[in-house]
Amino acid sequence: MEYIGSHLSEYFERITQEVHRANNIAVRARAMGFDPETIPEVYIAANAAARVEGLVGPPGIAARINQLSHEKMSKEEIAFTIAREIVEGKFGPGSPEELGEQALRSSLAVLTEGIVAAPIEGISAFKIRKFQDEEFVAVYYAGPIRAAGGTAAAVSILLTDYIRQLLKVPAYKATEAEIERMVEEVHAYKKKVNLQIPTTEEQMRFAMRHVPIQINGEPTEDVEVVGYRDLPRIETNQLRGGACLVFNDGLVGRAKKLLKRVKMVGLEGWEWLAEVDKLGKLEDQGLDKSNKTE
Repeated sequence: MEYIGSHLSEYFERITQEVHRANNIAVRARAMGFDPETIPEVYIAANAAARVEGLVGPPGIAARINQLSHEKMSKEEIAFTIAREIVEGKFGPGSPEELGEQALRSSLAVLTEGIVAAPIEGISAFKIRKFQDEEFVAVYYAGPIRAAGGTAAAVSILLTDYIRQLLKVPAYKATEAEIERMVEEVHAYKKKVNLQIPTTEEQMRFAMRHVPIQINGEPTEDVEVVGYRDLPRIETNQLRGGACLVFNDGLVGRAKKLLKRVKMVGLEGWEWLAEVDKLGKLEDQGLDKSNKTE
């Protein structure tokens, strides 16, 4: 830490001492057994890196995040580096699915600086799914992913695909029924709850045909889809709020922002985001898309 003056140094030291004193009181009080939990749930963290480790782990990740921060990396670069190192087993062993889920939660916590619960409650699961002879990665989102913010939630899709590539799992290919299911579901969710960014059906269909992971989710509303029900690779007919939020307000609605991050980290296979952004601009301008050049 740069020199801040003795009076400020003493001030921060006093705050630290008082925080630990209060925490020690809480520890003794909880140990008496009058509360549901016998230890305080609040994790004392000195900085963002410590918050990440306290929120989702794995043990030892804080020191590595601090090291990468000192190398002047951006949050996105740190997130992708952390994801790769977790998948490579540098923070402990695990199955491909376990490592993938830990990598996604930890890297998303880096983006959100360990402040919100989205890396825990906003992601229900990371799965390597097998259907007939096809294998693909699916990430299951829940409503609390909204707390991550639209851009961070959108980048979580890029992180999931990066992890997929590291694990050498084939890309997901949506069926026509799954494409139309997402379009119907986004419209129904917007009517029921609301969405932040207006998108077009053309943009949604284009994105669904190209996204290399399955954006799935837990049922969050008591409303069911009407037209595209009982699909074999989608477990529910109810609206999946987290999936709708991340797909519409993240992937499609923030395609231009995502493309910048794709270029920043050198992620392959996402050049098609430029076309999603272009389709939105053509719609805004009221142009005849049949006249656009390829």
